[in-house]
Amino acid sequence: MNQWFYNDQGQQRGPVSPAELTELRRRGVVHDNTLVWRQGMAEWQPLSLNPEAILGPPPPPSPFAPPRTQAHEDPIGSPVGGGPVVYGGFLRRWVALIVDSIVLVLPLAVIAAVITPMTVGAMGEDGGAAVIYLLWLLAAPIYYASLESSEWQATIGKRLIGIKVVDLEGRRIGFGRALGRWLASSLSYLTFYIGFLLAALTERKQALHDFVAGTLVVDRWAYTVSPEKQQQRMSGLVVGLIVFVVALVPISILAAIAIPAYHDYTVRARALEVLGTTGPAKTAIAEFVASDGSCPNDWSQLTGGAKPSSPLIGDSLVGEFDDGGCGMQITFASAAPTKLAGKDLYLTLDAESLSWSCTSNVEARYLPSSCR
Repeated sequence: MNQWFYNDQGQQRGPVSPAELTELRRRGVVHDNTLVWRQGMAEWQPLSLNPEAILGPPPPPSPFAPPRTQAHEDPIGSPVGGGPVVYGGFLRRWVALIVDSIVLVLPLAVIAAVITPMTVGAMGEDGGAAVIYLLWLLAAPIYYASLESSEWQATIGKRLIGIKVVDLEGRRIGFGRALGRWLASSLSYLTFYIGFLLAALTERKQALHDFVAGTLVVDRWAYTVSPEKQQQRMSGLVVGLIVFVVALVPISILAAIAIPAYHDYTVRARALEVLGTTGPAKTAIAEFVASDGSCPNDWSQLTGGAKPSSPLIGDSLVGEFDDGGCGMQITFASAAPTKLAGKDLYLTLDAESLSWSCTSNVEARYLPSSCR
């Protein structure tokens, strides 16, 4: 069939017959530089290079015809069929995902840094991480769905890499489908990332959530009037981003290990600091037991200055425990790290050896070795 399509300021029109295309030319709707295409052509070409598309010699320009317009080369707009399509491969999509993660997490981390001091009492010391996660759950679907359904048809990461999201016909997707696509991406996580790896194995580079949502990830210039601008190979920017991400991965892994370890260390240091303040009290209690033969039941019975004192200590008691042991109970103040606040250290004297033992209701990893 000799049916033609033509570009009208970035939008595909047609199909039309040569007679109809000739009439459109007579009316000044199409011109020599208008891009046209029909089945069998590798790419869109100017009408002047396809004389078989019109009937008879070109008519003289009408004085009433609208002024000629240049072919619209912005890749945004309705899809234009024809020509090969370059799909967004796994590496491009992976780098775009990393960029988008950075774009999302960095501002959320700043917000969490502001909010966390106000939530420590209610959410604990891990409130910052919880705030970031909750904000991400709210922001991520809006970020992905709004941008992938926008004129960009891409998130910031995809835009930088030069890829976009379209439906199976190359059209821009709506907000609802974009949101469904983001929700479907959870399936790719639940399949231990196999859903994402499908983008490296399938013919049209579709991940699992693309199959669910009926979408494709293609080069930015695919389905436009300038398909020749598509990049078969990765640009220098993409290669640079890949190098950056590859370097960032081991740093992130080390940070993921080091930061929690440092956090545990700082909490343990505070517990050890409190334990260190009990030295004079231990000596005074041992001397009292040795001289009096009984356990003191109040700090006033001991020599001055024996009671432990620290901003990290909320309360301290001396006396005989329920099991008959003599010693002291130290309660961490609310000013102490969350993992310690309100918890207790129990220091018990062995009257025969005059040695001390330590137990606690604090998690073992936050305690000095002598109290575990």
